[in-house]
Amino acid sequence: MPKQLIECVPNISEGKDFQKLERFADCLKNVPTLQLLHLDADPIANRTVMSFVVSPHNLEKAATALYSSVLETIDMRQHHGLHPRMGAIDVFPLVPFKNISLEECIAFSLKMAKKIGEEFSIPVFMYAYSTQNSLRQKLHHIRKGEFENLAQKLSQSEWKPDYGPITPHPTFGATAIGARELMIAFNVGLNTKDLSVAQHIAAKLRESGSGGKPGLFKGVQAMGWIHQAYNCTQVSMNLHHATQCSLYSLFSEIEKLAKELGTTVKGSEIVGIVPKASLLEQASSYEEAIQKLKLNALRSFDPKQQVIEEVITHS
Repeated sequence: MPKQLIECVPNISEGKDFQKLERFADCLKNVPTLQLLHLDADPIANRTVMSFVVSPHNLEKAATALYSSVLETIDMRQHHGLHPRMGAIDVFPLVPFKNISLEECIAFSLKMAKKIGEEFSIPVFMYAYSTQNSLRQKLHHIRKGEFENLAQKLSQSEWKPDYGPITPHPTFGATAIGARELMIAFNVGLNTKDLSVAQHIAAKLRESGSGGKPGLFKGVQAMGWIHQAYNCTQVSMNLHHATQCSLYSLFSEIEKLAKELGTTVKGSEIVGIVPKASLLEQASSYEEAIQKLKLNALRSFDPKQQVIEEVITHS
């Protein structure tokens, strides 16, 4: 049987202390078949997106090692950051990577979630394709209220966790686990500090829209925020159907809307890793893609570290 691999993309509520992040990466070093692809830390969001691939057989070993290390290290009562969050490992997505189906990833996510909930006494919500509960398919519904309001939320019958206790872990909070398709996290900075501008553009773009009117892009979640390190506002987006939604179409629309609102695009960033096809959809080289999307304006973009195929080749 061909080798199967799942991509895991845990979002960890720590983006400032690199010694802690090294500890989290180190705890995975002895897991067979596991390959760490990328760590993307944001001190302002106080959040790190970790990407690694692992065989289904070793998935639980990797997950328990990481949850154990994070549980010992992070106290959510002391956590502050720009990004919404409800737990120390806020979300742990499983993505089909090689010779494995989405349906198989769903099955593995359910088995893994049961183990995490029972072994660490952490409330676990299934999300994305791993749940049939429409309230829980989208992460922002689960996370609403964040860590500080978890106890009140979990006391409501409709928010009983799928696994684990019905009360928050005092220092960890809760976590969401689920299988999903490939997603791209894409943020575009604007040359303004007026948050309402970024929020207006986000509402225009995201599938859910605003005020009952749907947005322009299916499968896109978007919000506006102020990023102090970049000295600008950002439209922060998740592209949940990466093969169906173009980075270039989004970028072009943001440029258009920004101009209508009296500002311009400062630059963009990809958080985590991105497929080569998405980056080169309207470019003949990485250099052209970086120029067109202004990927070096906010921070450095290195294809060897952030393009999936290049990461695999150079590891």
